[in-house]
Amino acid sequence: MLNISCFLLHILIHVGKYQHKIGLLEIMMEKTSTDWVAMSDKAIIGAIGAYIRHQRLEQNKTQAQVAKEAGINRWTLSQIENGGSI
Repeated sequence: MLNISCFLLHILIHVGKYQHKIGLLEIMMEKTSTDWVAMSDKAIIGAIGAYIRHQRLEQNKTQAQVAKEAGINRWTLSQIENGGSI
């Protein structure tokens, strides 16, 4: 799970407006009333994917644009946004 977490943080940094990993996670967690501790890994990945999609759409960016900025392919970003396995 650690590698996936680091990978998702990398994507969050490129899609988010904040450049500091900890700050971005704090903002993401503060804006929700989600009980992250009680969630399963799959549910957490799904929530992060939904957040990434929301931030991408707020910035009017395509999956291809964000994927290029993050150094991944568009299919991988699509899987992340949909909570799929990568």
